[in-house]
Amino acid sequence: HSKRLKEKYITLAQQVLENKKHNQLIPLLEQAVHEFNQVPIKYPEVKTVGLVGEIYVKYNAYGQYYIIDWLIDNHIAVEIPPLMEFMMQAFVNTKAQRNDFIAPRKGLDFIESLMELYANHFIGKFEKVLQQFRYYKPTPSIHHAASLASEILNLNHQYGEGWLIPAEIATFAAHNIHDVVCLQPFGCIANHIIGKGMEKKIKQRYPQLNLLYLDFDSGISKVNVLNRLHFLLQNQ
Repeated sequence: HSKRLKEKYITLAQQVLENKKHNQLIPLLEQAVHEFNQVPIKYPEVKTVGLVGEIYVKYNAYGQYYIIDWLIDNHIAVEIPPLMEFMMQAFVNTKAQRNDFIAPRKGLDFIESLMELYANHFIGKFEKVLQQFRYYKPTPSIHHAASLASEILNLNHQYGEGWLIPAEIATFAAHNIHDVVCLQPFGCIANHIIGKGMEKKIKQRYPQLNLLYLDFDSGISKVNVLNRLHFLLQNQ
């Protein structure tokens, strides 16, 4: 039932955006929250796995063999960081660059601060509606995520997903989600460095974490992917 509702509201949201009626998004979200709150819960207590990684394979079900659906079918709750964080990290990136490489420019700083205030004001409207959802979890600010990441690597690591992957893993650990899957395209050097390359430092900081790194390409065996997921779940 919840899957049908998800597809329903994705379709409705697409129609709103295509028709450029953005003011209808918040009423649509209110309606979605109300309907999702009515869905009966068959499994009130389930294990949770966090999902991070390269932007395409993290959010595109086809690109990662629909493993999110597989986990849900096996009564595992999947936490995925919002796509919004990928956009909001720009406000941290420019500050990190100026701190280390670029001379400060007060005018530019002021403009960026205004842009961030506007973005947070817009996000806050949606968060206010989402708070009515019975399983609502607040999204930490991008600066809080950056502060967690800075304990693991320098914030000037801005290639690929940059410092965002360690930040998302650290955020999961801070919220007692200790089983995390990191998805990355095979041969993606950038994400191997700031993803799998940070494993030792991440585990030094959060020794309770159980991390699984999965590489995806056109020739990878789905059976191998699912076997490794089985091992992750058995080690919980």
